[in-house]
Amino acid sequence: MNSRLIVFSFGDPGSINSEILTKALSIFEEKPHNAIIIGSLKSFKKFYNKNKELDLIEYFSEIDNKNKINTLSLLSNYRKKSFKIFIEKISYEILNILKNDFQDYSKKDRKSKIIFFDPFPKLDFSIGNIDIKNGFLAFLYLEISLRLIELLNFEASLITLPVNKKSISLFNKNFIGHTDYLIERFNIKNARMLMHSREISVLMETNHIPILRLKKNLRKEHFYNTLNIAEEAIKILKLQPYIYILGLNPHKSDNSLIGIDEDKWIIPTIKKYESLKINNKEKINIEGPLSSDSVFIEKSLNNRKHGLYIAWYHDQGLIPYKIISKNKGANITVGLPFIRISPDHGTGFDIVNQDKADPSSLIFCINTILSMEEK
Repeated sequence: MNSRLIVFSFGDPGSINSEILTKALSIFEEKPHNAIIIGSLKSFKKFYNKNKELDLIEYFSEIDNKNKINTLSLLSNYRKKSFKIFIEKISYEILNILKNDFQDYSKKDRKSKIIFFDPFPKLDFSIGNIDIKNGFLAFLYLEISLRLIELLNFEASLITLPVNKKSISLFNKNFIGHTDYLIERFNIKNARMLMHSREISVLMETNHIPILRLKKNLRKEHFYNTLNIAEEAIKILKLQPYIYILGLNPHKSDNSLIGIDEDKWIIPTIKKYESLKINNKEKINIEGPLSSDSVFIEKSLNNRKHGLYIAWYHDQGLIPYKIISKNKGANITVGLPFIRISPDHGTGFDIVNQDKADPSSLIFCINTILSMEEK
């Protein structure tokens, strides 16, 4: 058994998450591993009861009962001291559970141990809708998961299940997505969004930035760091040692007829990176800039290895990635002090509790973590 604990942040309790999680957890029967799920047991069992039962150890937090937590106070603003105190108490409560039930969670075992911890069982939520209570719970599960990983000295991996950004923004108006929030929370300047699947892997130079503000966020220093991050991601994911860089402008500027970015700073930065890596034993091959309107066609893809593509902005990379991967890949935040990975689809509000949700992406997330930990 691998030693690193997997922490699941449950995401939106009114979504398809209970369904995909129930279906995906069966993977631990054939690939033993220890995990803890932080989320809503009420939501989970809406679908869990329809499937074969899993061997779960269930816990409800006692803090709400003992301290009579003011729900309205917690819901009003996540920056309030009461919310942070609640997170801290819950996290230490879970840590004590791990010490008691998972004393050997870092040792080899033949069976999986899975704990499901519900930190706020009394609060109801909406099914398949945008709702502040759902946003509060999804954010709460995330914050508890992150604090727990900190208490474990980052010796754990995180899988975040889908959230509805609008629901969370009703509670935390600054939340625009997991990736951006994690980068801000841990103050990691050199972290990037990586979309990874069996067919293709795309690293994003920028994340969720409005197109009119894109220019201010394109800098050669940032791009140079992205190349380093790409090299590290290739090693961690065991990809082929190839980096393919998309052109920023149409037709990669068409010999400076459409733009000058490629010639002015993108190509010089690539050459600088290659010159400093020339003596590396494990050589990374770099191609590009490549015209982004033709690089993802079938013939072009077939002529390249499964390395890593670097895209400059969200839709340039995400549109071809989602078409090629067919929502069976994963979103990885690279550059954090721990592994964070998430399914590359949304909450599926339109198919909740209909037994239609495809767990393939979540299964891929779990398998990716297990393969990353293998020596």
